[in-house]
Amino acid sequence: SSVYVPPSTDYEADLLKDEKKQCVLIDEKAENCSPTIRRFDELQDRFMRNGVEVDSLYQNLVLSGTEFKDESCFGMRRFESADEKYVINEQFKKPQRGDYVHFSYQEVLERAIEVGKGMRALGVQPEENVGIYSPNRFEVQVCAYGLFSQAMRAVPFYDTLGANAVNYIMNHAETKVVCCAKEKLPALEEALTDVKTVTHVIQFDVD
Repeated sequence: SSVYVPPSTDYEADLLKDEKKQCVLIDEKAENCSPTIRRFDELQDRFMRNGVEVDSLYQNLVLSGTEFKDESCFGMRRFESADEKYVINEQFKKPQRGDYVHFSYQEVLERAIEVGKGMRALGVQPEENVGIYSPNRFEVQVCAYGLFSQAMRAVPFYDTLGANAVNYIMNHAETKVVCCAKEKLPALEEALTDVKTVTHVIQFDVD
């Protein structure tokens, strides 16, 4: 039997052949590594959608919430540990997840708007920073869109670099509010001991 061979296995070469200049070679002289390729600057000017100029991720969500309001935007799987058919996974010590629950574009947009209103009610102003301390999940995306709706910045916290990383990021970004997953609360509480700017912590999970 014959083995399928793709037309080209040189990804970088294919990118550089792009006549529309969607990418550009940055460092041609780098030793012992592949050339660095980045998106071409001209693409940053405008993104058009059905004749409408789209300047932000939030504006794209607003248009999608109108055009595809009843179609699925995000899906998530909830923990179903109370149900006998969802048993504990012995390897990771976490309950297995149940069926997917989907949220339409309109539902995501409405939730994002409420998040934005809530942030303003807490005193967060446009161009200010809000921390997000959580694994990637549905609530993280909704929270980020809510911040974008009010021209606020989402600052993710990464603790893979050590316990002091979260403390450093919060102080450096001068975050007022932190949105947090339940499992990250103990680490956040410890990191907050040397942080003066945080006034509110919002937990994603509700028991």
